[in-house]
Amino acid sequence: MKKAIIAIGVVALVVLGWFLFTGSTVDYVADVTDEVAALEAELAEIDAAVTAGTLTPEEAAAAQARIAARLSAIDEASASSKSATLTDAQRVQLVTALERLKQALITYRATLIAVDDAVLTLPESERPKLKRRGGGGGSSGVVDIADDVVETVEDQIDEIIEDITNDTLAESVASSTVTVGDIENDTATSTDENTATSSDAMSDDAMEGGEGDGSDDSDATDDGTSVEVESTTEIESDATAEEEATS
Repeated sequence: MKKAIIAIGVVALVVLGWFLFTGSTVDYVADVTDEVAALEAELAEIDAAVTAGTLTPEEAAAAQARIAARLSAIDEASASSKSATLTDAQRVQLVTALERLKQALITYRATLIAVDDAVLTLPESERPKLKRRGGGGGSSGVVDIADDVVETVEDQIDEIIEDITNDTLAESVASSTVTVGDIENDTATSTDENTATSSDAMSDDAMEGGEGDGSDDSDATDDGTSVEVESTTEIESDATAEEEATS
């Protein structure tokens, strides 16, 4: 009887440990995904304020601090996931989130520079004290921190893909990622197209009194930016389905 009770206790502890372990690994990946989504939304709002010319130095300082804190949270969660045993589906999900992070920071780099410039108009005592990764040097701008994160994320993505046990899946994920150079080229092309579209619209208005329509270029740009993330998400679904079928 005692042996049976001990056996039941051991099984209960194993099951509890399994739930706690898998729960923590899921939390790491979910934390990164949620923080990246929140960062994307915040960067879009700040970009709109910068474009409209309504971002005040005080608002820029608050934005600096929030973005730096969010990037730190993402870095901590991503680093913690390295020590966890993730499934291939979780690894794909993590790669997807980090890809989105990289694309957002590069796409909105000019916005981050504008934020830093606005903060510099404040007295030094009112500026957030930001530190770059590793804590070296003096106070930095948020664009410096973002650049460090992009460089780190590139390496993290490569390491995660190497850990994917399914070779075919790993190749699919690797082919769906984009380099920093690719994103920068897409961003530059998008800027050129939007500038050309705005110029054409202004010319049409001046000559014909009509309204310019730049929606085609904008749609093309939006589609081009989202293609890689969408394809990675589809791979993520395939990985989940494959693991469920195997189990």
